Amino acid sequence: MSFALTGEQGLPHNSHCFLVTPGWALGSGGPGSRHDLAMIFLDPKDQSKFVASRFTQPAAAGTAVTYVGYGWDEKFGVDHGIKREGHNQIGEVTKDGVIQTYGGSTGKPMVREGDSGGPLYIDNKLAGIASALQYGVKKSVCDGTTCGDKVVDVGFHVDLTEQRTISFIDRGLQALKSGGIDPAAGKGCASRNKSEFIRALQSKSYLGGS
Repeated sequence: MSFALTGEQGLPHNSHCFLVTPGWALGSGGPGSRHDLAMIFLDPKDQSKFVASRFTQPAAAGTAVTYVGYGWDEKFGVDHGIKREGHNQIGEVTKDGVIQTYGGSTGKPMVREGDSGGPLYIDNKLAGIASALQYGVKKSVCDGTTCGDKVVDVGFHVDLTEQRTISFIDRGLQALKSGGIDPAAGKGCASRNKSEFIRALQSKSYLGGS
């Protein structure tokens, strides 16, 4: 896989090695769940650069958040490819490790189709990853001191402050540091080869944990 960061020319970054959260599966373990997360390890020769640090405090309802994405722009009717930034607040943090934000009838911006995989920031630090969107959900919504039921659109984000997700990330980083993961050799991680990827997902020893 080759890709570029915003402002870069060509596709200067390369990866042949990644890990998917244990428990990932289409359906209950896929988009919209805490399992919808992968770690990509860049090739050793890659000249990577720092993008953002992780938010280290537990995410909480009511906290101000910032989206960044290239998906559908509802206001201008533009489909994908234009960088957008929006500001909202957390509506709910579930016990299953998902941050939810509300849009639609709330009048506040939120993730749209094409934003999946994009960042959710708290105080300019990475707190979540956009995963899914659901339209027309009844939720208890608070606006200032007033709370009430509304039908809203819900954005789902993998909560990077949730302990099981933190453990998955930390285990991957430790394995990389200790040599358990070698991106150049494809050691300890799944390659872009489909059959190897499926075997890795089915492996009980796949970084362990849940």
